[in-house]
Amino acid sequence: ALLAASADLEVDDGGAENFLGLVRAAVPLAAAGAVAASAELLDNAARVTAKMAATDPGARGPMHAALALRAMNRGAMGTAYEEMEAAAIAFERVGSIRNALELAGIAGFIALELGSIERGEESLRRTIRRSRAVGLEPLCAVARHNRGRRIGEAGRPDAGLERERSALVSFRAHD
Repeated sequence: ALLAASADLEVDDGGAENFLGLVRAAVPLAAAGAVAASAELLDNAARVTAKMAATDPGARGPMHAALALRAMNRGAMGTAYEEMEAAAIAFERVGSIRNALELAGIAGFIALELGSIERGEESLRRTIRRSRAVGLEPLCAVARHNRGRRIGEAGRPDAGLERERSALVSFRAHD
């Protein structure tokens, strides 16, 4: 039903924030094996938000997030990183700090997965600092978790484990 409804979406079907929900709905679809449905949902969200972005700056974040996830579905991780960074910047520009930090953290994780260790580390460190500063400890915990995993994989298991444990404490505290 969600997929059918998304095919008929138009620019005047609500504000840009409504489309971020559609973009987020694509993730569990893909995880459940419905990759084609996820891709179609992302295509529909990207199509509509691209039209909206000409007049509504708030649509740029969801548009880039949709394009990033669509790229991930296709295995184009470099494009996914670029679009996720663009989404974070777009959300920042319209004052949506939580979304900006969440997507910046995802971009940092993607950079690490691509082997761009310095870029990914810096993005995650920045996400950790900023998330703490604005009281978004759950986002900080996710970034610490991702950073800890990478540090452990890079041959520093004790330092990585310390960050992972710190992240787990935060996750439990915000259960």
